[in-house]
Amino acid sequence: MGSPDALAGRPLLLWGTALLISSAVIRRVGYLDDRYFAYHEDLDYSLRALAAGFRTAVEPAATVYHKADNFSRLKSPFKMYLFSRNLLLFCFTHLSGLARYTYLPKYVAWAIRQAADLRDMNNDAAADACLDGAWNALLGRYGSPANAIPHARPSQA
Repeated sequence: MGSPDALAGRPLLLWGTALLISSAVIRRVGYLDDRYFAYHEDLDYSLRALAAGFRTAVEPAATVYHKADNFSRLKSPFKMYLFSRNLLLFCFTHLSGLARYTYLPKYVAWAIRQAADLRDMNNDAAADACLDGAWNALLGRYGSPANAIPHARPSQA
């Protein structure tokens, strides 16, 4: 990937739980988009800030402690729901023209493939959450996950 110096001056999309945003950026760009609730809101904000003429940077010496058992939560239903749902919002917000419309079948195929992989790992709850997220994205239902509508599930006869 090259040395860190090779990336100097290049715009960065930032992600994480510890974004520091100046008040000047907030005044011009606004706040994080609450439709995301979590996942992809940081990437969205980075693109909006860059488009407004601001720069992004990483402080490599910074340390952030995040109280979570990341390994066991990597495929949690909560994460899969939000990640799946918000991926479509992010792409539809930042893609335009033909790319925006050709992305939709790719997104649906991705969600189905993700759910199938999760079922293969015996994680049915996360698979259902992934499909619920995609379903809510297609319905345009964003914000708090409390507003989610589950996708139709086959009856267990």
